[in-house]
Parts: sequence; structure tokens; C-alpha cells
Amino acid sequence: MFEAPFLRRIVRCPRTTGGVCLQESRDLFLGEIDSLHIEIRFRNTSTIAKDHQGYNMSRNIDTREFSISDYDGALQVWQRVEGVEIAEGDDREGVARFLVRNPGLSRVAIDGSAILGVALCGHDGRRGHIYHLAVDPAYQRRGLGKRLLDECLDGLRRAGVQRAIILVADDNQRGAEFWKRCGWETIPGAIAMGIDV
Repeated sequence: MFEAPFLRRIVRCPRTTGGVCLQESRDLFLGEIDSLHIEIRFRNTSTIAKDHQGYNMSRNIDTREFSISDYDGALQVWQRVEGVEIAEGDDREGVARFLVRNPGLSRVAIDGSAILGVALCGHDGRRGHIYHLAVDPAYQRRGLGKRLLDECLDGLRRAGVQRAIILVADDNQRGAEFWKRCGWETIPGAIAMGIDV
């Protein structure tokens, strides 16, 4: 036996002839490859996809506007992603109001009918706001989050918004690193504040 780590999931493959299934989630079959030809050096999905044509990890992932019919799938993604806090206003009715107020800006990444990533995006006429950008853990580190983010920012530019703001929990180090890699910066001297109304 040997272990191959793929996006936080340890896949155990017996050293036998024939194909074995490598998978990223409990319900998604991604392909077969001969386990004798897998080497420990294959540490990332791009290497495997390049060297093993039958192992197509990206499949048919597409992005489109977030619709309220996507809510249940989006909620499941949010619940699986560390650092996403579900709070007041994140129920179906609250998200529906947000989408109506900000048409065409929020995005989802999909594979068939499965929601793999989601981003809520809106603006107040002056500043853009992005909430709950999340990608299913099995699909992280493949550019989906950046793709959703770029599409949100494109929508804000078309709406005439020149700057966007996000809130990142201070204990969400991985999330903060993602935003910094995407070019976002902390706002010196600013303190996030809020009040229930």
C-alpha cells in the first residue's frame, strides 16, 4: 500500500495490477489509472492530469450567475469550508433579497447540477462587497476561487464600482492568505465594526 495526498484527502491505492479509482469526494468518480504507474512524486493535480490522461480532475466545471435555486448546494459548500461563518441574513430569504438587490453579480461554479464553489457579490453604489467566497474542499487549489473572484470583480467594474471590501475572520489564516495572493491588502488603521438593527 502507499498513500497519495490529494487536496487534504488521503487516497489509499493497493499495489496491484489494474485500475484503481482516485476520488476527491465520496460521491464523485473521477477516473481510473494503473496504480503501478503512480509515483509518490505526484503531489498535485496538474501533474497527475498531465501524466495520466484518464485522470481528468477538472471535468466540465463551468461558472454562471448565482440563482436562488442554487441556495441548497451553496449552503452545503459553505458548511464544508472552514472559515465561512453562517450568520443572520444567510438563510434562503436573506440570500434571495441580496440577489434581487444585486442582480448578475454573485457567481457559482458547477459541474452538471453540483455546486462546487460560490461567491456572493454586491455593492452599495460606492463600494463592492464580496461575501462567502467558498470552494468545496475537494476542488480547492485549482483556481476556482480566483475564477469566481475575478468574475465578481468584472461585474463590479461594469457597475462602475472602483473598490471592493471583504471581511476575513482573524482566525481564518488560510482565507487571509488566499485574499493576499489575489492582490487584496489589509486596510491600515481600520477596525471592522457592526450593530444589529
